[in-house]
Amino acid sequence: MGAALRRGLSRLVPLLVLLVATAALLPASAVLPESATRSSGRHGIVWEQCEQDPAVECGTLSVPIDWARPYGRTVELALARRRAAAPEARIGVLLTNPGGPGGSGVNDVLRDPGFGGEVRRRFDVVGYDPRGVGRSHPVVCSASVYNEMPGPIMRSQADHDRWSTYTRRLHADCRERTGPLYDHVDSVSVARDMDAVRAALGEERITSYGVSYGTLAQQMYAELFPGRIRAMVLDGVMDHSLGVGEFLDTEAAAVEGVFDEFVAWCDRDAGCVLHGRDVREVWKRLLGRAERGELGYPGLTARPLSVHNLLWLGVVLNEGPAWERFARLIVALDGGPTPPDLPSPPGDGPVGGNLVELPTVILCQGNPTRNPQHRLRYTGDAPLLVVNSRYDPDTPHAWSANVARQLGPRAVLLTYEGWGHGVYGMTGCTGAVVDDYLVSLSVPARDMRCPAEETRR
Repeated sequence: MGAALRRGLSRLVPLLVLLVATAALLPASAVLPESATRSSGRHGIVWEQCEQDPAVECGTLSVPIDWARPYGRTVELALARRRAAAPEARIGVLLTNPGGPGGSGVNDVLRDPGFGGEVRRRFDVVGYDPRGVGRSHPVVCSASVYNEMPGPIMRSQADHDRWSTYTRRLHADCRERTGPLYDHVDSVSVARDMDAVRAALGEERITSYGVSYGTLAQQMYAELFPGRIRAMVLDGVMDHSLGVGEFLDTEAAAVEGVFDEFVAWCDRDAGCVLHGRDVREVWKRLLGRAERGELGYPGLTARPLSVHNLLWLGVVLNEGPAWERFARLIVALDGGPTPPDLPSPPGDGPVGGNLVELPTVILCQGNPTRNPQHRLRYTGDAPLLVVNSRYDPDTPHAWSANVARQLGPRAVLLTYEGWGHGVYGMTGCTGAVVDDYLVSLSVPARDMRCPAEETRR
């Protein structure tokens, strides 16, 4: 069972396959010192009401494509701002990054990012689409080339060679379709964009919240601009000191640990539709059928469900976690009734249209070419808050603990002793601690823990 899970039960597997196969294909570039660039956007931000929500303002900011050439070609960053509900008590700007890579900060603000009431009262919440994502000149590739992607699980040297050949063709195509920005979507460039947004908003110091991959740009910001931070929450943290092998090993171990927690819940809770059954044996049987191409998705039996996509479902439904829903899916895949809340099937089929967005290159450029892995160097005075759940299938708790140590005495780690990815607001405890920090700069006790609250859904 453990070996099967370790073969790839992770949403990041397709991204990591590209990372491993293309590490030597992208141009290398040293991290620039702060003095090498001027972190100011071009012509400021012009705000207007968003069509989707008149209560939110939308705007763009022009920044250099290559921060080493600050007066060269530019790209337009898309932003959205939800103003402080109590302007007389306003503290400043809370800049958010939803991670991914590929998440849209603009969409998050339009949907209402879910910050606590006092945070909403005291801050203008500003979200942005990082360069290469969404409304900020997305990385695009030909759908026809994308659809030739080999299967994500490599079993032989021939599979690796096939991937190497394919990635060269894919990256050449994406670079041609995307233009000069293609080679400048790394997290250091995003960190410099963050400072350009800060300057354009007229803020001396910035408060920021990032989750998952968004925490990597925050870490680079803390290195480059330590004196420009008021507060920074890193939620579900990437550890940029890890090599690819360590990254994969720790990620796989974390995913297996979370699956074990799901099994333990099913064993003790009669609310699990698999209660009283050998959950690992059922899951092993499904993996075997998927390996043989015999596992169909409920209602879509003509298209077999691959092992990769079966494992991917296991990760996604443990992020919340949505344990009841995951159990019902397993029963349905094993020939039981189809639940009304059946997740949308992950697709192995071809994408339509002429172009497809592919933010994968953001991960590739962050590791190890344009921004080589290294231990963090934070020299600022602002306290930083690192938060993570004990059982996170995407960003293992060990990553957050390691990052907090690297950031030094000004960083405090808050551990939620439960399950899930991205813990701000997950419980009353985690929400209160983060809100107090953002509003009052109240730092929790070192190594504080919030108790687990079992979530079944």
